Amino acid sequence: MGSKGAWLCSACYTAARGFATCPSCRRHRMLCNDGLCSKCSQGLITNCVECGLEIPAEKGKVCDECAWRCRLRKRTELLQVGIARGSIRDDFGRFAQWLAQDVGTGKAAMTIARYQPFFSDMAKQWPQIPGYDVVLSHFKPKTLRKYLKVKQWLQQQSDSLPDNEARLEWLESAG
Repeated sequence: MGSKGAWLCSACYTAARGFATCPSCRRHRMLCNDGLCSKCSQGLITNCVECGLEIPAEKGKVCDECAWRCRLRKRTELLQVGIARGSIRDDFGRFAQWLAQDVGTGKAAMTIARYQPFFSDMAKQWPQIPGYDVVLSHFKPKTLRKYLKVKQWLQQQSDSLPDNEARLEWLESAG
């Protein structure tokens, strides 16, 4: 009751002490007089432990690309546990690699979880991924539109693509 100082929440306290997000490395650290954290102010260079690429020391031990690649690998391994059969489980890993090449490792790591239910449903239906035309005839157009990247991957994996007449007939009948 007889306090002489003002009480601050933790966010205000850290801001008052000089903590903020460094504009160079985007990490929440105490900033120096030049507006950068101490590591960015020194301008040190280090090598990524994964690929050996030179990176600024403030980024840590691995470069951004290697960090995203590691996240994608770990997320893929965790999601593969929910897929029943071995062949389709392995195909999910191959799909994750293709997705990383198609949209980049960062976006692939952030979005890989949305494709797992489709592979799980396929594992319940078939012991291995069938041809594109069989998948096309089994799933409804709405489902395939939802999993557009899987559809594109299946088209690239399949040797025989269905002709346009069969696709139009299928779309009209599934309507």
